[in-house]
Amino acid sequence: MQLMLILDQTVVNVALPSVGADLGFSETGLAWVVNGYAITFGGLLLFGGRLADRVGRRTVFLVGLLLFAAASAAAGMAGSIGFLIGARLVQGVGAALVSPAALSIIALLFADPTERGKALAVWGGLSGIGGTVGVIASGVLTDFASWRWIFLINLPIAVVALVLAPRLIDESRAPGRTALDPLGALLGTGGISLLVFALLNQAGHGADADWTDVRTILELTGGLALLLAFTVRQRFAAQPLMPHGFLAVRSRWLAALLGAMTAAVLAAIFFMLSLYMGAVLHYSPLRTGLCYLPLAVAMLLSVWVANPLLQRFGPRVVGTAGFLLAGTGLLWLSTIGTADRYVSDLLPGTVLFALGAGPVFVSITMAGIAQVSERDAGIASGLLNAAQQVGSALGLAALVLAALNRADSRALAGEGLSQAAVDGYRFGLYLAALIMFAAAIVAGMLLSLVGHASDAGDDRVTENARQSPK
Repeated sequence: MQLMLILDQTVVNVALPSVGADLGFSETGLAWVVNGYAITFGGLLLFGGRLADRVGRRTVFLVGLLLFAAASAAAGMAGSIGFLIGARLVQGVGAALVSPAALSIIALLFADPTERGKALAVWGGLSGIGGTVGVIASGVLTDFASWRWIFLINLPIAVVALVLAPRLIDESRAPGRTALDPLGALLGTGGISLLVFALLNQAGHGADADWTDVRTILELTGGLALLLAFTVRQRFAAQPLMPHGFLAVRSRWLAALLGAMTAAVLAAIFFMLSLYMGAVLHYSPLRTGLCYLPLAVAMLLSVWVANPLLQRFGPRVVGTAGFLLAGTGLLWLSTIGTADRYVSDLLPGTVLFALGAGPVFVSITMAGIAQVSERDAGIASGLLNAAQQVGSALGLAALVLAALNRADSRALAGEGLSQAAVDGYRFGLYLAALIMFAAAIVAGMLLSLVGHASDAGDDRVTENARQSPK
């Protein structure tokens, strides 16, 4: 299911021209087909996680899955702009219920640390692979069938999960009475949604983005203000959405930070490389999608070997090495040119990036979820996923904008359009490599081994904070 949820964030990218031609979408409308899903998915993850803790993880998983499947069917049959965008918004709501509930079920289902590590390794790897599979599937389905199948393909997967989940998964919820904190949920959801909306909206304008626009400033300021109010609310509420002391555990906030950095890079490079292959190398949607196949295979292999490495060396060593390898791959990609040299330029760089990114996603998931208590499994899952959603929006807004601005400046200096575009993509990929190297430094310095003394008492820290007088 996680593969399907992440896949649906990128599966529409290659198909957008076909969607626009069929339904008469403007560029703004097409951007909303992508962004609508991301906004509701990212904005509601914290609330979805806590709802799963309170109501029941299997129940929330099944409700979210039904909602996601119904919205997928609606999107596949959409006959107008508004209908498709509305369906994508509802898809995001369903995904925000399914994702944290599913991850918390996995974290609690496997009591043995080794088995839990294997399960979390698969989950973390799927988070990275999903985006790649989405781009490949988009090209194949658009060329051989119709763009509508990028949504309808979700239905058989959802039906199988709906049939099997009640038989294989027992209901679980947090012990005692876990508060939903409606005000905290509203503040957190509103803040994340506004930030993601503002960032993705500016990213959609490309080099024409105007960060001094009054509306954008109000959106960003409003989002930050709501998140500040959320923080204050969590500090002083008797039963907050995010438990007192929850972020006192270093591995939790650090996993969220590193997850945001990784998601930012992943979203940006998919966008830039797809534009590069389509606009500069003139690849078809199918060929563009298939060019990502080695990346997907490499990531699968790296995820497979990541778990035994994690068991032996821990997230700090494996995560740091993964960030360094991913950054090296991005440096290789930053040497692309106007000539079609897939084998020498694109293939080695994407494979190196994938070999590093797989262990990174696994390490982040392991560090953020592995030691969470039964009471807070849902909120921990929601936090990790929400951080990655915000990171994706930041990556698209910042890295893509930097690349497009560099391309515009080179074109104004007299370079040909193709060469100017390539210069922009090179610059964006170089910045992405720097983010990966910075993440390697942070992980090497701060990311503790799972079970290390600094985090071994994480549940006691949280529980003591809950019981401490205000």
